[in-house]
Amino acid sequence: MMKPTKKPAIRMIAIDLDGTLLQDDLNISPRDMRAIREAICRGVKVVICTGRMYSTASPHVSKLGLDTPIICFNGAYIATSDKSRVLDHYAFSTSYARPIYEEARKRGLHTNYYVEDDINVPEINDIVKHYLQRIEVDVQVVEDMDAFFDMHDKLTKITVQSSDHVALDDFGRWIEETFPSELYVVKSGKFFLEVSHPYANKGTGVDKIAEHFGIPSEQVMAIGDNFNDISMFHYAGLSVAMGNAEEAVRREADVVTDTYQEDGVGKAIETYVLGGTP
Repeated sequence: MMKPTKKPAIRMIAIDLDGTLLQDDLNISPRDMRAIREAICRGVKVVICTGRMYSTASPHVSKLGLDTPIICFNGAYIATSDKSRVLDHYAFSTSYARPIYEEARKRGLHTNYYVEDDINVPEINDIVKHYLQRIEVDVQVVEDMDAFFDMHDKLTKITVQSSDHVALDDFGRWIEETFPSELYVVKSGKFFLEVSHPYANKGTGVDKIAEHFGIPSEQVMAIGDNFNDISMFHYAGLSVAMGNAEEAVRREADVVTDTYQEDGVGKAIETYVLGGTP
């Protein structure tokens, strides 16, 4: 882990969940937990910033004992940790969702449609079954997608999934060419493509929370592993990529820590926040 040149003391840490803080069994390692709690004891704000929806992010926030707002859906939805107040919700028109659904169906790609924490799918297939096993949430099977789009004016997010990452990348380019300024398209994993409001990204989400706490970007550290984390890398004064991140993601960060299975988050916090050595 390379240590950057001296920067202002970190007062806020934005941390991604999957591929960053969570282990393969979806738990948080003891070392990561200790480092986060020690940072909190020293007055550092710790904020979870994830592509997940609120209901699947909040249990991990509770385990950490955080009372800071949760940045969900890659910044499209921000709420207090007890969900008593929604601070931001960037939703986009379903008029964009219709052609995405039709094109995805032609290409044999699976799509999920999120209305806040409600997940709607055209069918239950192996992709959905695997997703449900990992996330443990309920989904609504929509038999008539046209009726669904008529019923809802806005969506929080669309995810597109496929075991063919080349087909997924091609579809992402199609969306960007079709809706060049109307939507934000980003990969959150090799087999996951996410579509949201053009203002919704992790960078804007972290910016909002840092401003809320009166913390300048120079005193924010962002830790993540995927392409949807790059926007908060660019915002933060110190950006940390996980060792398991793709090379293209690691290049966008100031430093690289160890993998999520090797306590990379805890080691980064110990080094750059708690004053340890790499």
